[in-house]
Amino acid sequence: MKRLLVTVGLAVLPLAACAGVSGAVPPRGTVTGRLMLEGGPISLAGRLPSNRPIPGTVQFADGRHQPVLAHVGRSGNFSVSLPPGRYTATGRSPRVIEVSNGTNHEATCSQPLSVTVRRQHTTRIALTCIVP
Repeated sequence: MKRLLVTVGLAVLPLAACAGVSGAVPPRGTVTGRLMLEGGPISLAGRLPSNRPIPGTVQFADGRHQPVLAHVGRSGNFSVSLPPGRYTATGRSPRVIEVSNGTNHEATCSQPLSVTVRRQHTTRIALTCIVP
């Protein structure tokens, strides 16, 4: 009986050790927010358009790793899970096109925003693309 317990104990220990190494996921934080458009043509009534959500992408870069992209739907809302750290967030949208030397391309339309991600914490941000 003792021999069986020792054998079972040794068989389980390596599995637990492997699960701890490969199954460990570092704690992450969440960034949620909205991508908005400000400005645009004045209406016939002479009013500036109100801020409105736009689709696009928000890029999170920390300078050490591959940037992470969050896809933004028509609602302008996005959410992304990131490792803790300091990131620069920038937004772009197919509705904001830059023309340069006769070619059109989707360019970064928001000012860079510094975001600190803390583990198991949600940070809310807003990125605004301003057009004339």
